[in-house]
Amino acid sequence: GVVALKNIKDKSLHEKVTQEAIILAKVNHQNIVRLFGLTELDGSLWMVMEYVANGSLGIYISDHPNDFQLEDFIQM
Repeated sequence: GVVALKNIKDKSLHEKVTQEAIILAKVNHQNIVRLFGLTELDGSLWMVMEYVANGSLGIYISDHPNDFQLEDFIQM
């Protein structure tokens, strides 16, 4: 299958991302992208995640700011 790779180059974030990845790896929910693994290569941390078509939620929200109300985010 197809996966998404996220490269965390900033070494100061590696510990925090690793801790969050441990938690995320335990989560199985239809509205949350699954994390398959985490690896370090040449000083960069790589996250191997479920691929979701159409880009990130953050980009979608910034491209469609009038489509959402604060209540939409609270319900998520």
